[in-house]
Amino acid sequence: MKKLLAIMLTLVMAISIIAISPTASGATIYKANNFEYIKLGGNKARVTAYIGKNTTVVVPSKLDNNTVTEIGNNILRYNRNVKSILFPNSVKKFVQLPLYGAKKLEKVTIGKGIKKIPNCFFEDCKALKNYTIPSHIESIGIGVFPDTLQSLTVGKSLKKFDEIPTLNNRNLKEFKVSRNNKYFSSRDGVLYNKNKTKIVAYPNGKKTTQIAIPKKVNTIGELSFAYQRYLKKVTFSKNVKKIEKMAFLNCEKLSSINIPINITTINRMAFAGCKSVSKLTINSNKKLSIGYGAFSELNKLKSLQVPVVKGNNVFSECKNLNYIYIPSNVKTIYAYEFVDCPKLKTVTIPKTVKRIGKNSLGYCHGEYYEPEYVKVKGFTIRGYKGSAGEKYAKQNGFKFVKIS
Repeated sequence: MKKLLAIMLTLVMAISIIAISPTASGATIYKANNFEYIKLGGNKARVTAYIGKNTTVVVPSKLDNNTVTEIGNNILRYNRNVKSILFPNSVKKFVQLPLYGAKKLEKVTIGKGIKKIPNCFFEDCKALKNYTIPSHIESIGIGVFPDTLQSLTVGKSLKKFDEIPTLNNRNLKEFKVSRNNKYFSSRDGVLYNKNKTKIVAYPNGKKTTQIAIPKKVNTIGELSFAYQRYLKKVTFSKNVKKIEKMAFLNCEKLSSINIPINITTINRMAFAGCKSVSKLTINSNKKLSIGYGAFSELNKLKSLQVPVVKGNNVFSECKNLNYIYIPSNVKTIYAYEFVDCPKLKTVTIPKTVKRIGKNSLGYCHGEYYEPEYVKVKGFTIRGYKGSAGEKYAKQNGFKFVKIS
């Protein structure tokens, strides 16, 4: 999770740096028809600024007999009152952030020369409430839309989102999809794949507190419910098999999680950061695979029946977890599985556990002036003589209480 936040911070810093330099250094700037531009060679031009006063702007396909093929950074910096802008079909490339600072922009028409809307394209367009992706657009970059967007309509040619649009759009209430699109569909404002077997994105602005996953769905997509603000309960149908990575990341009001026996894959950090979860039930079958940090940072969780897992850090940073029951089908406790669970003071290890991984029990991350990992004060293992529990206790200097 910290890595994800670091990437987002780096992107924000990059945007700030880019926005400072609107034109290429040393290039000669020409003026024509209320536009500034530079020549690119071969009778091609890049628009660098609109210098007119109109609130409706039509970028011409030619300036002084030079075909406009590129749009530069921050082109509306001299007129922040523009509400509508049209880019011609001749434009093949948006160089950087062309609409940076255009906070009053309500309508943007992108010509057919563009097949992908680039990263952060509408990020600063705070007046944009609804947007229909043009029918010729095939893919969408990262952080494209402003957080004010409320409705997004997917055009017929769109194949791919580089990033699920709900991540940066806390007010998005609904997705709509062109009936001619071959890759996506929608139902009740939720974005699915075409045949509705996979949930792609659940709008962060949708205020429903409960959802029953439709029976046809077998996969909950990556980041599909991430940062959802209103959802308190999710009921999985009998056909769901897979929950992809970070699917429910930081769902702040989700209060309980019940994993039915039909689910066989829970990928890394699937429910990480769901800090309101106080009850977790995992009805695991023999095929269940639970990935790295899948249930980390469940800060209200106090007790747990431990399932079979196949990843590290699965229940790390559950700050209030104070009791775990390990059933006989659990053979391995993986590395760092319960690291940073400071209230987990005593753990009973059954004979059936054959392996306990590094720092899996009884450790927390140290402060900046301490070692990387420090022991939980008073941590005790209860177990059987000669067992993996006794071995782990001796290797780590923990108190061991023998069960007779």
